[in-house]
Amino acid sequence: MLGTYLLFMRNLFRLTLGTKLTLIIAVILLVLLGLIMYFTSRNMGIITTETGEQRALEEVTVLNTRFSQIQAELVIASRLLASSSDLVQAAKNRNSARIEAIFTTESAALNFHDIDIVDQNGLRLLTIVEEGDTFDAGQEDALLEAALQGMTVSDLIVEQEGADGYEARLATAVPIYAAGNELIGGLLTSHKLDNDLLAELNFHRDNIQLLFVAEGHLLSQSWQVASAAEQDKLETAVLDPTLLTAAENGNVNVRSLSLTIDTTPYYFVSYTPVKLREAIKGAAIILVKQPEPFIFIQRLRLFFVAVMITTSILAMASMAFFVRRFITTPLSKLTTATQQMSGGNLQARADIHTDDEMGELGNSFNEMAARLERILNTLESRVAQRTADLSASNQQLQQEIGQRIQAEESLIRSRDMALEANRLKTELLANVSHELRTPLNGIMGFAEIMQERIPGPLTPKQAEMTGKIIESTLYLTTIVNDLLNQAQLEAGKMQLEMVPCNPALLVQEVREQLQPLATAKGIKLTAVISPTIPPTVTTDPTRLRQVLMNLVSNGIKFTDEGRVEIEASGGENGRWVLKVHDTGIGIPPESHDHIFEPFRQVDGSATRRHQGTGLGLSIVRELVAMMGGRITLQSNVGQGSAFVIDLPITQPELYGARS
Repeated sequence: MLGTYLLFMRNLFRLTLGTKLTLIIAVILLVLLGLIMYFTSRNMGIITTETGEQRALEEVTVLNTRFSQIQAELVIASRLLASSSDLVQAAKNRNSARIEAIFTTESAALNFHDIDIVDQNGLRLLTIVEEGDTFDAGQEDALLEAALQGMTVSDLIVEQEGADGYEARLATAVPIYAAGNELIGGLLTSHKLDNDLLAELNFHRDNIQLLFVAEGHLLSQSWQVASAAEQDKLETAVLDPTLLTAAENGNVNVRSLSLTIDTTPYYFVSYTPVKLREAIKGAAIILVKQPEPFIFIQRLRLFFVAVMITTSILAMASMAFFVRRFITTPLSKLTTATQQMSGGNLQARADIHTDDEMGELGNSFNEMAARLERILNTLESRVAQRTADLSASNQQLQQEIGQRIQAEESLIRSRDMALEANRLKTELLANVSHELRTPLNGIMGFAEIMQERIPGPLTPKQAEMTGKIIESTLYLTTIVNDLLNQAQLEAGKMQLEMVPCNPALLVQEVREQLQPLATAKGIKLTAVISPTIPPTVTTDPTRLRQVLMNLVSNGIKFTDEGRVEIEASGGENGRWVLKVHDTGIGIPPESHDHIFEPFRQVDGSATRRHQGTGLGLSIVRELVAMMGGRITLQSNVGQGSAFVIDLPITQPELYGARS
């Protein structure tokens, strides 16, 4: 055997690597086949186990049904005995000897063990018990009392027998009636719940066995165990206090077990309560015999395990030798040569001398190493040349980097200077605007005094010139205010005073204030207040009035005929809307993007028709944004313009000043 194995291994060495790998795969498949067969038998065992559990549960139902049948048969037999004319006559005459003779004659046929008869007053006429039995008058009296009330009752009586033993009896009490339906007494019969009765309950089957337990003792079983040792093993395996207590509490439990009694294997047991007259009297234990197919499956599984282990050991031993001889050793030599080459030894070679693929791999590696050595020698000269070229390029790159750094520093200085110039411009605008307001207010005051003719009468020419002074001063004041507002906005010093106000009233005030300007130009100025407008909004009424004044005055300025309309309405999601639209010259679409930028106008030429600084709409947009709103433009040339402002109704977090 050993010689054949060595010859096989010697021939195996001469095979190619592909053939050897094929053999390895075949061995692996064989092992997998054994595993599949093992787990298939295991699954079959699981199915058989599930069937055993189901069988144990089914036997609980069979036992309950069969127990009810036996109980019914005993009731019928008791009624037959109680209704026999001889017994009725003997009970009526209180003839105990005759009653005993009747019971002796009928007990064998009716299968009774004990009998108890009382008259209609409850006085015992006769009590017969088997030799060695005890008599519990208390339990039987309760049944006879029910019989004397005309009822038929059954119960399971468990009573102590001797010092250590217990017995259980199925007792049935029936009334005894004379002619004319006269109740003359009661009859109680009993049948021991012994091994014979359990065998009858079990239909004398050998694949199912029954045991009856009460008061923590095994009282009877459906078969006779061969020896006391086997009986002790049985009781130790099945008398589980926890499961018996659960059964006596009304619960049914099924569990698996591995138990062999008298060479008969059992693999499932169920515990079920025995219940009569709505009371649990004990527990029945049902043992399910292990079927022959299950035993065969277990043996088959052990066979598969043995075959699989033997095959696996041989396969692993062969594979270990093969892998070490033809794979591990050549790979180790290749690894050593590779490490030597990575360490700089280009003369390292793999010493592999086999005729299979690993030998071809070693030859290829050696050829590659020789070619790599030649290439490396060629690369060294090229690297030296490239290093010189890179050194020159690096110097040039350093010069360019220095120039770019200087350019970036120059740009940073220019940016800082521009930011500083913008800041100084903003401060200059604020200071100049503030300083100009004082003389302008003085000019306006003196011109209004002259227009009121307080110093004296004016000629028509003087009055006209005074009006032009006032008009020019107002225009200059507007420009100064716009410059001051723009400077405050850019400097971040503009503050809002958010308070509740009436939007409808504010719109009407703006319309009334600008009505003279519209009338002088011959156009119509209207205000439309929608019913949806909220009665109170939270905003800065002064700045909102400034926004409306700017938009409406622009509409009047750029409208030669037609109308300018202010519309106020409620919006969605807690917002409200202001809309100022006119029938003026309109704004071309290409100007919509920059119309809100500072100092930007649609017509920015020196010969433009309409005057202005181009700050009004920029200030409007900034103020609307500070109030939590947004402004949009809808306009086309020749079709007028519409400015829509969307504002929040309430801004509780913005009450008071906001900058």
